[in-house]
Amino acid sequence: MPDRWLFSWQPGIGDEIMKWGCVLLKGGRGSRMGYRDKSELIWRGQTFGFRIRQELEQLGIPCFLSEAEKSSPSEDAGNKMALWSPVLDQIQQAGPMGGIVSCLKACLLKDSSMEGLFFVSCDLPFFRKEMAVRLAAAFKEGDDGVMWRTRDGRLHPVCAFYAKSALPVMESCLNEGEFRMRTLCSRLRMRILDTEKEHIPDTWFMNINRPEAYEALEDRKRPAVLAVSGSKNTGKTTLTEALVRELSKRGVKVAVIKHDGHDLPRMFPERTAIA
Repeated sequence: MPDRWLFSWQPGIGDEIMKWGCVLLKGGRGSRMGYRDKSELIWRGQTFGFRIRQELEQLGIPCFLSEAEKSSPSEDAGNKMALWSPVLDQIQQAGPMGGIVSCLKACLLKDSSMEGLFFVSCDLPFFRKEMAVRLAAAFKEGDDGVMWRTRDGRLHPVCAFYAKSALPVMESCLNEGEFRMRTLCSRLRMRILDTEKEHIPDTWFMNINRPEAYEALEDRKRPAVLAVSGSKNTGKTTLTEALVRELSKRGVKVAVIKHDGHDLPRMFPERTAIA
């Protein structure tokens, strides 16, 4: 498949991640976004939820949708998440931790062979599946979870793996009324992966949870320029075609300027001689 080949330079989707499930967290009230459902916000013709769902489905593991309340049929039809297994928050007003605990309990009850779940918040529209693959590969026996740290030193507990061993500590925090994810992670044996060391762009972690941040997305109009270069017959055209297919599938407008300089000496012998 072109997509698997396209990312073959990264750790493959192997046995590590097959022991997990994944969850899209959309149970928040969206108070900072004016009580809008952030999974329904649109970027380049696609909702945030749909963009993240496309990435998660490529992992080939069970997918779950964490919700504060059941979506209506019309909403399911609109964001195309109806086929995902919904898990309603059993602990209300507890922030992301309530959804994480509810999902771990429900999913592990359904399949006790799961080691845990990968969670990603619905307000990360630039999420890529590689972010989950790298965490799964880094997980070691004895860890309660794995999460990312970006170059600015920020930890990202809602783009992280949590093993079933984390449940007792989570429940203890909830019983104390301690809902802060930072406090939870400080009590868990969390492995930290740095985006800088893993060569992961920090822009993939851009969190859109305020109106001004959403409006700023419209300012991201400067086109990205990618150059593909190499010797003759090394696969430049094949790579370019795969990139065009992948980017187009993600809703990105793509233009290609192909320059072939292989015959430059024959076409401009006088310039070659001068050079």
